[in-house]
Amino acid sequence: MHAWQRERRDLDWSHQEAYFRIARIDHLAKQALDRCSRANGLDEGQYGVLAALRRAGAPYRLTPTELSRTTFCTSGAMTKRIDRLERAALVARTPDESDRRGILVELTGRGLEVVDAATTAAVAATYEMMGKLTDAERETVCAILRLLERRLEGEQPSA
Repeated sequence: MHAWQRERRDLDWSHQEAYFRIARIDHLAKQALDRCSRANGLDEGQYGVLAALRRAGAPYRLTPTELSRTTFCTSGAMTKRIDRLERAALVARTPDESDRRGILVELTGRGLEVVDAATTAAVAATYEMMGKLTDAERETVCAILRLLERRLEGEQPSA
C-alpha cells in the first residue's frame, strides 16, 4: 500500500488498507483450508460440492442446479466436479423421483467420511487462525464485517 501511495499520490488511498487486509486474510485462510482439503484428497471445488451436500442434511442430496447455486459455480464446471467426485466414489447420481427428467447428486458413505474428515480439519484450522484474537476482538470484527456485508448487498443495517 505504501508503494501505491508513493507512486500514485493523486489517488485517495484512505480506504485501501482495510480492503488489502481483508484480501490478504482471505488469501491466507484459503491457503490453510486448501491444505485441509488436499490432505483429504480434494481440491477446493470438490470440497465445496461435498460440503454443500453434507449441509443439506440426510439423505445428503441436491440437484446439480442447487449445487451450482450454493457453490457459486457454473453448470459446466459443476458437471466436471460431479464427474470427478463420482469417479472417486464420493457421490452418486440418482434419478429425481419428483422430476422424471432430473437427477440428484448424493453423498456416498465414503463421501460422507471424506467430507467429515476435511470439515473437521478445516474447523480446527479456522479455530487456530481465529484464536489469535480474543473473544471480544472476534465479536468486534464479526460485527464490522456483517455491517459491511449488508451494506455491500444493499441492505440497511438494523440499529
